[in-house]
Amino acid sequence: MSTGQKTSDQWKKIGSCLYRYVPSGVYYALIKFRGKQIRRALDTQDLAPARHTLEPKLSGFYPPFPELPARSPRSGVT
Repeated sequence: MSTGQKTSDQWKKIGSCLYRYVPSGVYYALIKFRGKQIRRALDTQDLAPARHTLEPKLSGFYPPFPELPARSPRSGVT
């Protein structure tokens, strides 16, 4: 790289699945999906809007958890 900065120094971890690209200041959602690392720009340089838009970006990759059937109470077993 011409700037002399390592690639790992350009990405700063902010929270779970939330990173900031230091040269531009833009926040990204970063996940591993099916064995590949995927980054999606959150299109903001402010932390609060980045956290707010993180969940909708992630929901596009992970399917919702299925509803579990209700458990019936045990009857007569001691």
